[in-house]
Amino acid sequence: MSADQVDTAVWEPLPGESKIDRCERLAKDAGLTDAEFAIAVCPGDPLDLGIAKAMRVLCAARVHAFESCEGGEGHAYDRPTVAFYGSTAEGWRALAACKEVALPVVRLERAWDMDEGEPSGPYWMLVFRRPRA
Repeated sequence: MSADQVDTAVWEPLPGESKIDRCERLAKDAGLTDAEFAIAVCPGDPLDLGIAKAMRVLCAARVHAFESCEGGEGHAYDRPTVAFYGSTAEGWRALAACKEVALPVVRLERAWDMDEGEPSGPYWMLVFRRPRA
């Protein structure tokens, strides 16, 4: 599916709408399929379809994700993964949103990257079971 195959009017930000508000609105739009959501939430670089459902759940819960990947060969992660910012409670809130709809979470992580020898972060990561072929 491509951007020119669906009505893109719903994708446009509303006046004064923040990115997280727009993401939440799109995630809760029952008229969008997960494939349409993947394009709508990030038109220039659509989400991987294999992580779109998890991203939709997290956007609806107002989780501020900064990276997502469906995982596997040729991808940044081995398994479907979403990285997001937030306080010490945010990871547990995001996990609860995923468990509420039975997403197959296998790991919740709190991570710090090393930037020029110094820890940078922290941020959270949710890792999901890869779908069976």
